[in-house]
Amino acid sequence: MVFQKILQDIIEGVDGGLAGMVIAKDGIALETYVRADIDGGVDIQALGVELVTLTGEIGRVTQALGSEGFEELSLVLPAHVAVMRMITPEYFLVVLLGRNGNFGKARYLMRRESPRLQKEF
Repeated sequence: MVFQKILQDIIEGVDGGLAGMVIAKDGIALETYVRADIDGGVDIQALGVELVTLTGEIGRVTQALGSEGFEELSLVLPAHVAVMRMITPEYFLVVLLGRNGNFGKARYLMRRESPRLQKEF
């Protein structure tokens, strides 16, 4: 229930926020939130699984750069912006915005709420 409230706070707190989720590294969603006024065109589950799949490749890139990992990943698409932030090495926070959503505020809220999410693990 805590995850649901945090996701709702983030999505409802951002202009253009559509959906959010907490997802494990293996692609299993712990919790999702989709705005009630969004029609059926948002498949946050599929998005989360695909983004988690990318983390393996990104891990190899960060190692090549001499880093131990990444904190955040942004994917800008013609109609949407997806942002993924690491909560722990095993769990991620994913937020989906409309193309003109407030990207900066979404990132700020994700960074602000990460410690609250970490406490739940």
